[in-house]
Amino acid sequence: MAVLTTQIGWRRLCRQCYHRLIQSRNALLFRTKAAHGHCALIRLAHADRQNHRHFGDRMLAPVMALTSRILALRTVPAGESVGYGASWVAPRESRIATVALGYGDGYPRTLPSGTPVLTAAGLAPLVGRVSMDSLTIDITDLPSVGLGDRVTLCGKGLPVDQLAAALGTIGYELLTLLGPRVPRVVEGPAHG
Repeated sequence: MAVLTTQIGWRRLCRQCYHRLIQSRNALLFRTKAAHGHCALIRLAHADRQNHRHFGDRMLAPVMALTSRILALRTVPAGESVGYGASWVAPRESRIATVALGYGDGYPRTLPSGTPVLTAAGLAPLVGRVSMDSLTIDITDLPSVGLGDRVTLCGKGLPVDQLAAALGTIGYELLTLLGPRVPRVVEGPAHG
């Protein structure tokens, strides 16, 4: 009976407030004064840096990041391939890092070699195909990158829409691909 009462109360509230309920794209909510002070159904606003032009003087910060760690390092001689199907061949002796994330986690298998991955030392290109549980990046030009280091696959400094562009899709689609194997960690402002 409590559920029924709550549902009836919610419906009554919705009827009373419907005229104040605005459903819109995020950009419109931030630009339109008519939306201020009203209820609004805000759709996903992942707030990549490129979106600042949509929000006028309001700048949103990225609120999520997809990160992982380097599991292994190896040196690959020039001419040797990396990944299934030998889709990438080392043009020179290369230092390759294996990252603990793959298509089994929702990271797209179809991302091409050259897709950026952010390390503490800078951007490193994806090399070879994304495997079920791992991917490989070329860190030859980033000598300070080491075993166990954290890498960012999208988030601050590497917008999800940049990855989406490499696949001819949108960031929203990539965010919905992330599976249950990827732990969700909530950090507060103090954790930065």
